[in-house]
Amino acid sequence: MRFDLEGLDVFFPYEKLYHEQYDYMLNLKRAIDAKGHALLEMPTGTGKTVCLVSLVTSYQFQYPQTGKLIYCTRTVQEMFKCMDEIRRVIAYRESMVGPEGGKVLALCLSSRKNMCIHPRVEAGVDREAVDSICRSMTATWVRQSAGKATPAERGARGGGGRGSSSSSSSSSGSRAAVAGTQAAPDIEDVTLCSYYEKYIEEESAAEIPGGVYSLDDLKALGKQKGWCPYFVARHMLNRANIVVYNYQYMLDPKVANLVSRELEQESIVVFDEAHNIDNVCIEAFSITLDRRKMEASLRGVHRLGAKITEQVNKRKQDFQNEYNTLVQGLISEGKSLSIELPLFALIDCLYLLPLFYSLLFLLSLYPLIISPLPLPSFPFRGYIDPYFPSFTRYMAGGRSKPGQPLVKRRPTTGGCSRQYT
Repeated sequence: MRFDLEGLDVFFPYEKLYHEQYDYMLNLKRAIDAKGHALLEMPTGTGKTVCLVSLVTSYQFQYPQTGKLIYCTRTVQEMFKCMDEIRRVIAYRESMVGPEGGKVLALCLSSRKNMCIHPRVEAGVDREAVDSICRSMTATWVRQSAGKATPAERGARGGGGRGSSSSSSSSSGSRAAVAGTQAAPDIEDVTLCSYYEKYIEEESAAEIPGGVYSLDDLKALGKQKGWCPYFVARHMLNRANIVVYNYQYMLDPKVANLVSRELEQESIVVFDEAHNIDNVCIEAFSITLDRRKMEASLRGVHRLGAKITEQVNKRKQDFQNEYNTLVQGLISEGKSLSIELPLFALIDCLYLLPLFYSLLFLLSLYPLIISPLPLPSFPFRGYIDPYFPSFTRYMAGGRSKPGQPLVKRRPTTGGCSRQYT
């Protein structure tokens, strides 16, 4: 049925509207008008989803400047249910106003495990395994090894695909543990994902036509076009009018910063089954470790340490080779060579010379600091004379010579004088 709700033309895809549903949509509309927040509750089975979708999509249709609808669900089953209701509402609106009513792009986004169509990745037993296999075929460093990296990727370091993150994973620790078990493959061992490569090649043309796309629809489209459904969906998020995805894409900072940071600030965000938000937040900031993950992490640390040691030794050898090349070049030119240390050791010695001279100068001030105490002799004169002869002559009253003891006379009270040798 089609009815007016305080000036809003609402398209409701069922013939009968209950009073509770009318009140639900009325309060929702007033919250959107006020650009505020609302906490709405209805019993299970009373049509909360269809009421919400009907009201928000009608609001978007009447006021095109309204931001996109971001519908957050807890489970994949709830996501399918929501997409079915969106498809029903849009189809009814199109039947009422014509093709103009069907101009909408609604899509959903889930984890790689729920969206991947690559046979090797689909064989993964759990989400972490699927994410790890996917990264092993789409990560920037893997594509660089195969010579497939784009100019933007060549300037980036590491990563899994473009802005890759473990999609709906709530534990960064478990992701790191699994990823740490993978070593950089040789060029001969690199296996790239043909769907991801096709998407990268046609990224500017990888546009999804208007319509309502569930997970199954996106996977079917990916097989038809040869595109990766997961990355295509992420690419189209900003162009969609309606986005349905998991809580983590909005609540988990690790994932939200990669996926949701570019979405419109004025979007209408809906959390279905909102009583689960606290559990989702706790899960997002929790890490679950077991013996297998700890052992995998330890192996990754050892592998990283071995790689660092290898690079350090390689750099040492490079320095030594450069030094040998320099020596051979000087010898070949017939020049005298008195360098016995490696070049980098000689440079370190040069850095110490100013410190050595400063120390000598401070030692020369020793008599001035402790006078008028008796001094057996001028300390370190044999070392200081070659570098500060004018200073030692000044201390000796201009009459001292190198090798002679310093004699300094100071007047005392009563016109007498004391002599210190």
